[in-house]
Amino acid sequence: MEKNNEGGAVIAMKKDHSVWTWGSNAGGMLGYDKNTDLISCKPKKIFENVKYIAAGGYNMAVITKKNNLYLWGDNTYGQLGNGKKAGWYFGDSDKECWFKPKKVMGDVTAVHIGSGKIIVTRMDGSKWGTGIGFGNERSESGKKVGTRFVMISK
Repeated sequence: MEKNNEGGAVIAMKKDHSVWTWGSNAGGMLGYDKNTDLISCKPKKIFENVKYIAAGGYNMAVITKKNNLYLWGDNTYGQLGNGKKAGWYFGDSDKECWFKPKKVMGDVTAVHIGSGKIIVTRMDGSKWGTGIGFGNERSESGKKVGTRFVMISK
């Protein structure tokens, strides 16, 4: 399975359930290096024991075989769900981009990444969202954003 995003990075999962990335590291999308100017043509293994991958905007995600969600990349609109917003888009990549995958939630069955937002489906069927459109904060561009995952349907 292979996915890419608007930032120019590619994420792929091999049959052995290992995850590989290559391309542009804008916003930290490669998952292993803080140099946001890096462009790598050589795939690099960054994760194992994965059952699902997702990419969109300037973010990447994996769901492990144990149903844990890991995210990384830009956080301009609070889409990493860590309570903060700032990122590569506005020149704050050293502060708020996640350059390595971080576990953010368990019991996850699916993840959808849109530009500036992430929507998760949990094992109980509930849907959770963060980033653009979820919450009452405002981004630097004036868009309504949420910096924590909120339940959007049961």
